[in-house]
Amino acid sequence: MILIKIYMATTFIDKNGLKLVGIQFNNTTWYAYHTMWLRHNCRCEQQCLHNTTKELIVCSSSLTNEQITVQNTHIDDTNLYITWMDNHNSVYNLGWLLEYTHTATSNKDVMASNLNVAPDLSCLDWTLTEIDDDNEKIKKMMQLVDQHGYCYIKNFGLDNQKFIQLLDQNNYPLFESHFGIYENLQPAKYNTFNKHTDQLGYTYDRVDLHTDQPFIENCPPYQSLHCICKADVGGSNMIVDIRKIYKTMKELYPHDAHLLATQPILFDRKQKDFRKQLSTPIITLDENGEFKSVRSSYFTIAPFDLPFDQMIPYYTAYNRFHELVRREEAQIDIHLEPGELIVYNNHIMMHARTAFSGKRLMKGTYHMKIIK
Repeated sequence: MILIKIYMATTFIDKNGLKLVGIQFNNTTWYAYHTMWLRHNCRCEQQCLHNTTKELIVCSSSLTNEQITVQNTHIDDTNLYITWMDNHNSVYNLGWLLEYTHTATSNKDVMASNLNVAPDLSCLDWTLTEIDDDNEKIKKMMQLVDQHGYCYIKNFGLDNQKFIQLLDQNNYPLFESHFGIYENLQPAKYNTFNKHTDQLGYTYDRVDLHTDQPFIENCPPYQSLHCICKADVGGSNMIVDIRKIYKTMKELYPHDAHLLATQPILFDRKQKDFRKQLSTPIITLDENGEFKSVRSSYFTIAPFDLPFDQMIPYYTAYNRFHELVRREEAQIDIHLEPGELIVYNNHIMMHARTAFSGKRLMKGTYHMKIIK
């Protein structure tokens, strides 16, 4: 087979839950390879081949889910490059892959099941200065948050109290959490304002995708992060629209989607001087059976209290959902500069933060909505 031109490589999960890497070799040639097969056939000399005999030293039975889940791919005229979730790097010659197309599939139905979880908008900007008291602009901003899940506000300035005031006078009052009336999101050693700082948000470490306050009945629908001082290195934010994730779950994995919306699990916020629990499904549906809200927090979740025969089905649904959430194309990256904010709907979006160094300071606030 003659290689004409390389167009793209993509990773996806088919409707049966199989992890695949699809490669378009030319205008008419598409093949999808199992990630298990690809990882098992990595021939790197660092970990997969014996350093002296060059024999394969990895058995497929030893590969974990993390080791067969793709973090990202890159392709050029010669090779396919894969970085796996365990940060292992593999290189596959495209000519070699073409020799093994009989182990792959070009079935159009499989290709059509590629998951569409990318956000409709990559970045939604809104400009609002700190001296702007135009209530119509505030209302428009919050309409964008309700419609798109978030709004990225530039050129506001550093006066967080002014921002709080603007939202309050437009019927979006502050919600006081167990951390305080607002949060100084910085490492705990610098924070003398907030209570109960023994949690991930007050460390330098990465905080993966989650929603806030899932352990209280009426968790706040709106959240803002206001950059006062950015990190020396790292500290960027990511958000994911769960409406699109759940729509994909319903289309490809309806049984799993049903489990997430009907099976309660226990959220248990347990800290040194605070504890709050709530049992609820991850997904809440409206009266028409459509997505309404999400609650998800890997660091405040209690052990699943399910019967033996229900444990694997629920873990399957839970893991599929969060694998979709973690997909790179589903995430919107936000790199806040001092004076910029992001406002997002905590019932619709999950958010995360990368690890960082330096005296990063974000002002975090929760807001309710008063309907008159």
